[in-house]
Amino acid sequence: MTLTLLLDLDDTLLNTNLQSFMPAYFQALANEMESQVTPALMFRALISGMQKMNESDDFSKTLKEVFDADFYPQLKMQQGSLDSVIEKFYDNVFPTLQNLTSPKDGAKEFVEWSTAKNFRIAIATDPLLPTKATHHRLRWAGFDPNQFEIVSTYENFHFSKTYPAYYAEVLGKMGWHDSPTLMVGNDVDRDIIPAKKVGD
Repeated sequence: MTLTLLLDLDDTLLNTNLQSFMPAYFQALANEMESQVTPALMFRALISGMQKMNESDDFSKTLKEVFDADFYPQLKMQQGSLDSVIEKFYDNVFPTLQNLTSPKDGAKEFVEWSTAKNFRIAIATDPLLPTKATHHRLRWAGFDPNQFEIVSTYENFHFSKTYPAYYAEVLGKMGWHDSPTLMVGNDVDRDIIPAKKVGD
């Protein structure tokens, strides 16, 4: 019987000071869209959309759908009208934020050891960002996103770590095997307690 590992990303595999990273991230995105949306309005819409995703317990909508349904009306724009601009941002601008992060000491060695043991590994990061952003951050940490069985992002998940249902969704996507499962993360309230509730 093998072990299933659910690994958090920020401050578990990648040193990320979210107090400095998130403002820089939002500012860069607002700057990229300044010709279409004022930065003040963009900030309000981004923060509101993130909050809606964090609070959503609607299993019928992905977190991206929840975000878009809140974000675009605030900008008074047709849903999806900024998607191409946002895609270019994640291709060309988001990677410049790498210098605000650094690989976590020992993380790569731990993942390599776990892989050699044939453990099943999922990246159980809070799925509040697009796939491209999450894959960039995994590469910054020194990993190939394709080496993991699951990487949670807002396109393919319906719950944030606010809810134990997030962890049930991860395990469901992995086939809900009977093998022992270990959640590894730095945040007791979002990584450990809700994961434990699924196992109780």
